[in-house]
Amino acid sequence: MGKHKKVALWAIVIAASLQSNAQPVLSGQALLLRTADSLRQEGDYTEARVVYEEVLSLSSPSSSPYLYAAAATWLSELSIYDMAYPQAMSEATLACETFHRFLKPDTSAVYSTTLMNLGICEGRRGNYNAQLHYYQEGQRVAVATGGLYSSFAADAYCNVAVAYGRRGLWETCRSFADTALIIAKRAGLPRTEAIAHMHLSQAFAETGDLEQAVIQLEEAIGLLEDEALMAQCYNNLGSFYIDLDEPTVALMYLGKALEIRKRLAGGLDYYVFRTTLNIIRAQMDAEQSEEAVASLDQLISDLEAIVGEGSAALQIAYNYRAKQCLQSGDFACARKAIEKAAAVGAAPIDVNASTQMVRAEIALEGNDLDEALAAIQVAFRFLVEGYEPADDYANPAWPNLESVPYGITLWGLKGRALRTAYRQSGALAYGQLSLLALQQADSLIQDNRLDMQGQSAREAFAVEARDIYEELVKTLYALYQGTGEQRYAALALRYMEKSRSLSILENLNELYARSFHDIPDNVVEEERNLRAEIRFYEAQADLADAEEVREEVLSQLNRLIRQHKAVLNRIAEDYPRYYKARLSIEEAGLKDLQQKVLYEGEAMVSYFATADTLLAVALTRGQIAMRAIPANDWGLQAKALAEALRSRSPKVYELSHRLYHQVFAPLEPLLAGHEKVIIIPDGALFQVPFDQLVYDLAGGRPAFLLERFSFRQLLSGSAALQQQAAQSKHNGHILALAPEFDGTEKQLPPLPGAQAELDSLSGWYKGIFLRRAAAREAEWYRRSSQAAALHLATHTEINPRSPSVSKLVLNAGGGEDGALHAYELYAWPLVADLAFLSGCNTGVGEVQAGEGNISLSHAFAYAGCSNIIMTLWPLGDVAAPHLVAAFYRNINRGLDKAEALREAKMEVIREEPLLAHPYYWSGFVYQGNREPITISGKRPTWPLLGLFAAAAAILASIGLYARFRKAG
Repeated sequence: MGKHKKVALWAIVIAASLQSNAQPVLSGQALLLRTADSLRQEGDYTEARVVYEEVLSLSSPSSSPYLYAAAATWLSELSIYDMAYPQAMSEATLACETFHRFLKPDTSAVYSTTLMNLGICEGRRGNYNAQLHYYQEGQRVAVATGGLYSSFAADAYCNVAVAYGRRGLWETCRSFADTALIIAKRAGLPRTEAIAHMHLSQAFAETGDLEQAVIQLEEAIGLLEDEALMAQCYNNLGSFYIDLDEPTVALMYLGKALEIRKRLAGGLDYYVFRTTLNIIRAQMDAEQSEEAVASLDQLISDLEAIVGEGSAALQIAYNYRAKQCLQSGDFACARKAIEKAAAVGAAPIDVNASTQMVRAEIALEGNDLDEALAAIQVAFRFLVEGYEPADDYANPAWPNLESVPYGITLWGLKGRALRTAYRQSGALAYGQLSLLALQQADSLIQDNRLDMQGQSAREAFAVEARDIYEELVKTLYALYQGTGEQRYAALALRYMEKSRSLSILENLNELYARSFHDIPDNVVEEERNLRAEIRFYEAQADLADAEEVREEVLSQLNRLIRQHKAVLNRIAEDYPRYYKARLSIEEAGLKDLQQKVLYEGEAMVSYFATADTLLAVALTRGQIAMRAIPANDWGLQAKALAEALRSRSPKVYELSHRLYHQVFAPLEPLLAGHEKVIIIPDGALFQVPFDQLVYDLAGGRPAFLLERFSFRQLLSGSAALQQQAAQSKHNGHILALAPEFDGTEKQLPPLPGAQAELDSLSGWYKGIFLRRAAAREAEWYRRSSQAAALHLATHTEINPRSPSVSKLVLNAGGGEDGALHAYELYAWPLVADLAFLSGCNTGVGEVQAGEGNISLSHAFAYAGCSNIIMTLWPLGDVAAPHLVAAFYRNINRGLDKAEALREAKMEVIREEPLLAHPYYWSGFVYQGNREPITISGKRPTWPLLGLFAAAAAILASIGLYARFRKAG
């Protein structure tokens, strides 16, 4: 007799023998319930169901309510395992009603499971508010009945964490997962502890902290015995290491995941397929192209052997093969693979759209423009229900697209194809059609820029958006070249500004600062949470497979959209600074830039780096022009020059002269008559100060642009306009801080020049000068909001991967740790008209596609101080005090901030010939407006002599070139 029959017969015998005596009936039913529980816990779900149903048939809600409710609860659990959600809902509802009618539900731990099961079923029905409600109630009951440190409570906190994570509320998710972890550790539940680590890992990854995500998964692996979960951890670790640009480590973990998954599946299944694709990605990143080809060949062979027509997995694999061939330049192979992909005919629209997208890429690379345009239209038909274009030049309405990323990519390809047609034929209509297609993508970007959930999605979206703006600017340059019409150059500048504004202002989002000084935290959170809920319900509406579910989801979605619009209107009215900086993209018009950003006699050069060229727009108050930089190695040259400057290489002058001819000389005719120049850099140009560019090497000495132009930098013209509107003129005192480092504390070297800087300032101004131990972070918070000028002479520690945790190093004490982080600055109000950050590397941030130069200076700008002098490399303690003193003396003479810095640099070159190398002076870069600044308490000029004495003492005691600041 089989095990199932033995269990069922045994249950019937027990029940029959006990029916004659009421008292033993309960103990017999309880025995049956314990038997069913044991079977369930052992994984024998079929046998467990038989016994639970027997308990249910022998019980009644009135005579044995607990046994009845418990059996119904665990039956609903088993139905969920079988994905029989309507049945699970019925069983869980029966249990819930029994608890409420005949028991005190808050006294039973099983009731928490009942609520969790109801939450799962409500989620399947599309009622996600009810789902979250049941999860939260289940968590409350679990704690009330079993105590905080129970398995029920640990599971409940994990479930609530998942619910918040699905909504994109990752900080809340992390909070519940953290609690689940504490409970599981205390209760001795290693499996639940591991699951909590896995939830934490996902939350960290989605908020950009991949290093912490890796740590959490490593902790989980050490606790797990469940091989399926272990394989999931290994697979996720591999994905994270791919994103961390460590493909070799990724391959190690992915290999472990694949070995486990193959063993568990006995062959190829969904999980094996996904891990194999990750392995191929890692192999390509590790430049193991032969191994990647072999892996994909094997995968395709395995799929062909076990699946037939209509397999999404096989079509995806063929798409991969086509992309692989395209990247290697084998067009015949690519065409053959994509034809196979199209022939599979899988059901998912995104898979089919992807096939047509790859087909378009192949055709475009082969210059078959008609084929590319036709493939793009087929892809749009998959993505837009009912779309029937009149010809290959038509565009669907962008709000109707099923997939934002696919739409952006397809319009990018279409714009590129039509621009190519314009260049080849000279027919203006093609150029205008290219522009129209790319403007559709721009509309899609603007509508969805705040809606990307998770760090990886946001980074991918930023790259896609940057690609579109590259295509737009290149199309407009082609139209400008072809027609000579300035309106195309103006429109190109508009999109360059939009690209920068999008990326710069997006840095002020939840990835970095969690609080902002000019709006209450609860209002920020309300808007973010509503946005996350909208994203969540939009995704669920796309996934809904039943009409009634879709209707419920859409009802909730429309309610949330109305709420969100009301909140946005309130924020726009009550907190306009935050609204403009965080929630809206306000583009600066051409006239605004010419009249409000440019000063008299000033020109602006805005650079825009694309994959294959460097474009520049030159703007004056009277004209606008556009140029393409012909040299394709300008980026490498800029990086080489930056490195030579940092190392004081003798090759600096030659490299500087070469870069001058590449990126600036072609624009000089457009700048005739203008000695003041705004530079808006891009890409590697962020690492190079323009005033050190050598325009002439003849005559035995290098001639720097510093001698001919007064430069200032801006992040973007639009951002400058916003900062002008937000910042008010403030005349007041200076706050200066210079902590002392003895070479041992925090392993940071001494900065003797920092104290000399404060000595000179205290001789000039009545202000607050915090030296050595007094330069505490707590004092910064106490005093900085009232200062008209800020001077920080200290080390900085730049984190290029996570710019928000870059910091200025001050002293601890007063409840502060001594680290003034960028993310803390976003939340701190400043009224200062100048911040002089003379620490090492204050202006250096990670230059990412779609993000520009992210650094501490940007955080100061949002805090309210947008006029900043920053440094691009470790600076010499010898020259810095001299230059700082000269700068402030020029400020007292009434020079504007940009000109004051320029004159200070020329003074250092003129009066200290041994400091003429641009390493010593060009690392100081000014970003901001040209207004003069008034600092109160100005004194007579004679105290400057004290500064020169201090500088001379440093020169004598330290040695002219020997000492320089180390990077923090």
